[in-house]
Amino acid sequence: GQVSALCTAPGIVDLGAAAAYPDLQVTASFPASEQQWKDGQRSYYCFLNRSGGEPLTSSVAGSGPTG
Repeated sequence: GQVSALCTAPGIVDLGAAAAYPDLQVTASFPASEQQWKDGQRSYYCFLNRSGGEPLTSSVAGSGPTG
């Protein structure tokens, strides 16, 4: 749940650009096992796609985390 919150935090997605895609989905990925976490793997990744499978034809990237 925490990674999902990070991927939807203000500044991550340009909400103005994202409005062009009413079916936009945000998913997150992070270390898959407790051992990976213990080994120091703390990176997480945010992925955006469309639920219908159509391509994104413009960037929806924000300027970076704010706050």
